[in-house]
This record gives sequence, structure tokens and C-alpha cells, in this order.
Amino acid sequence: MSAKYNEDFKKEVIDAYIKSAKSYAEIAAEFNISKKSVRDWTKKYSEEC
Repeated sequence: MSAKYNEDFKKEVIDAYIKSAKSYAEIAAEFNISKKSVRDWTKKYSEEC
């Protein structure tokens, strides 16, 4: 079962990734989420902007 995250949380994760030199795995560990989620959210964000 997949967890649902609100948009504010997703933006916080994306912002942390963009503003740091950390990898998807490091950000995922920091927020206790999957590496795939970080990658997917970041990709979706970059496509929208």
C-alpha cells in the first residue's frame, strides 16, 4: 500500500533536493521516504516549471 503525501511535504522534499548536493537516496533517508518518490516528484516538478 502506498502512502499519500500532501503537496506541502512534496515541495519540502523537492526544495531540499534542489538546494543541496545530496543524492535522491540521501534525501529519501532524511525524509524517510523512497528514493523513487524523490526522483518522481523532482521529475514532475521540473516538467511543470
